[in-house]
Amino acid sequence: MKLYTLKQTISASLLSVFLWLSPSLHGATVDIDEVGRSLFVRGAVSVQSEDGRSRLLEKHSSIFEHERIVSGSKSFTILEMNDGTRITLRPDTEFVVDKYEWKASEGKGEANYKLLKGGMRALTGLMGKNNPDASTVTTPFATMGIRGTEYDARICEQDCAEEMAAFSEDQKATPTSLVVGRVAMIKGEVKVKDIQLKERLLDKGGPIYLGDTLVTADKAFVVVVFRDDTRLTLRPSSEVVLKDYFLGQEGGAGKGRYVTELLKGGLRSLTGNIGKQNPDGFKVVTSSATMGIRGTGFDVYYKNPTWVNVWSGAIDFEYKDGSLLVGHCEQSAAASTGGCNIVEYDGSQAPEYLKELPEFMRWPSDTRPDHVQFDGLNLTMFDAREHDFSTPGLYVTTYDGHVRVKEINTGAYEALFSIGGITYRLKKIPPFQWNDPYPKPGEFNDRLFELFGLFGTSGGGGAKQCEVQ
Repeated sequence: MKLYTLKQTISASLLSVFLWLSPSLHGATVDIDEVGRSLFVRGAVSVQSEDGRSRLLEKHSSIFEHERIVSGSKSFTILEMNDGTRITLRPDTEFVVDKYEWKASEGKGEANYKLLKGGMRALTGLMGKNNPDASTVTTPFATMGIRGTEYDARICEQDCAEEMAAFSEDQKATPTSLVVGRVAMIKGEVKVKDIQLKERLLDKGGPIYLGDTLVTADKAFVVVVFRDDTRLTLRPSSEVVLKDYFLGQEGGAGKGRYVTELLKGGLRSLTGNIGKQNPDGFKVVTSSATMGIRGTGFDVYYKNPTWVNVWSGAIDFEYKDGSLLVGHCEQSAAASTGGCNIVEYDGSQAPEYLKELPEFMRWPSDTRPDHVQFDGLNLTMFDAREHDFSTPGLYVTTYDGHVRVKEINTGAYEALFSIGGITYRLKKIPPFQWNDPYPKPGEFNDRLFELFGLFGTSGGGGAKQCEVQ
């Protein structure tokens, strides 16, 4: 009888311990999937779940949805999300994984992060690359739309002013924008391949760079406005590469250059300041012909033959045996054929004037670059302001890709400032972001950190503060 009672007592005790340890009885959700993990931790970084429980973040710790991550005053961490997004959280930062859904088998997902305090450096993963609208970062000042990119975001208080005061004049010198054009209008899927063959999806306001190749899908088109106000419309199933672009002095004066090569399909072009001030510097090329301009608007379609339709001004149509003036109807030879604006050239003989525009070149009227309504976007596409970097607020610097905040778009080596209802692009990158000593997540090298003791030891071993609350 005593033995039976002892067994009962032991069983009851073990059951009590099991029930006490059971997460379902403590308000935790069963079978929660991790949304990411920590790659590196320096100092004291705490994590607080929705139900108020806290833990210290360690190397390779799991990260879950709705968790708040807080870094200490001399601490930072590098996180990696399930889609490959990497995020460095700077010291004195509060960050929340507000929403995270990733379907690896479909390559689709949606994420919203909250930056409540401090700063982050991020490298977007597959989610942002596959869907330009999939990822956002919410701050107390504004929401950032992240479109496949590498960027820094920092909420400055007095700390940024203190850093600025310590910088030398050399450190205050930062690079200028690499953006030469932006998307004014887009319909359907348009992809871009850069000079390194990296591919990205375009979105309204998205940046265009020298060397970019634009590719439109079936039933898609895009209108691009360049810094000199040259406008380019690319029709469906077309491909064009920006071979050369140089603005010259004072917005296009002097030796400005604009050269595009139409690889297939069709485009419409309206010249800006470069074509008006340096006509010899403006060219549209196919494999069989070159179109030089005289201040004009024209269409080109290439599928060998090359077809050209001039709807404003005139062009010099250059081919292997000579050149032809197209769009200047005072020419008696052109006038005698019944037209002088439309030319067809197959490379085997002289170009031929056509009386009627081929059906495949008949574009909808709203795709002419001079007719497109930009909803005011073109008025602020390239505007930038001088700024006092000691001013508190949200600073965002883009190193690659595209970030949008309240209709202000930034591309490579561009920055913006936002506070309250005021958001504008900056003429210079904030020095405290360009010279940030904390590593970009794409440059993370765990072995290098450990070998040379950079930023202390991982896993919190080098920190003396504890901030779990």
